[in-house]
Amino acid sequence: MNQLLKVTIFVSIIVIAFTACKTEEPETYWYYYGTYFNTTEGANDFIVKLDNGTTLIPTESEGIQNGVEDSSRVVVTYAIVSEINDTLNAKVVEVAEILTKGILQLTTNNTDSIGNDEVQLSADEIWLSEFHLNFVFGYYGGATTHYINLVKPIGEQLDENGRQILEFKHNDNNDPYNYWILSVVSFDMRSIYADGMDSINIVVHSNNFDTSDFKWEGTYYFNHANSSNVARIGEQKYNKLIE
Repeated sequence: MNQLLKVTIFVSIIVIAFTACKTEEPETYWYYYGTYFNTTEGANDFIVKLDNGTTLIPTESEGIQNGVEDSSRVVVTYAIVSEINDTLNAKVVEVAEILTKGILQLTTNNTDSIGNDEVQLSADEIWLSEFHLNFVFGYYGGATTHYINLVKPIGEQLDENGRQILEFKHNDNNDPYNYWILSVVSFDMRSIYADGMDSINIVVHSNNFDTSDFKWEGTYYFNHANSSNVARIGEQKYNKLIE
């Protein structure tokens, strides 16, 4: 056996051994918020308009649960395949609907059911999207359904700066404080539209665990998309191996 053949065989053995021992690199998955739309275009039957203005087009969506309604607010979990301008092609592994509600008027009749239990809000986790005011919030719970609402207060509606007062309300229904839970909710700003409105200045108050009067302020525009205070894109807590 000549020397060249011996070297070639030796190198081939090293390559095979290295390949056999190599573990697959984990594929990074991300989650973000947006609005789900049914579509008949292309190979997929939906797209997600993300809150940062990007359109997510799934290249794969195997195993996604059916039943998400058109125009629903969602959290989508995905792995990036490619990005072109404002289009994101991605392998989608989960689409979860976000609790979405209108803004209520607080009354003497609904005060008890709406509640005023502690919750945790952070200014970094509140943002405006095209039609919604969105919150990531934290609370303690474990076994019982909690109620989350955004309400206009009884009595004076405007603060000293002329801003609409809104209150983020939580009713824990006496649920034991077993676990710390993070969730997300979207409130439809069109539910407080009045004829002739172009925009509305708002101030949100909540009974936070660390302060009894947490405050957040912003401006919502009814006649065009508003993506101010856009949410941060999060890295999924788990990484799946490439399949």
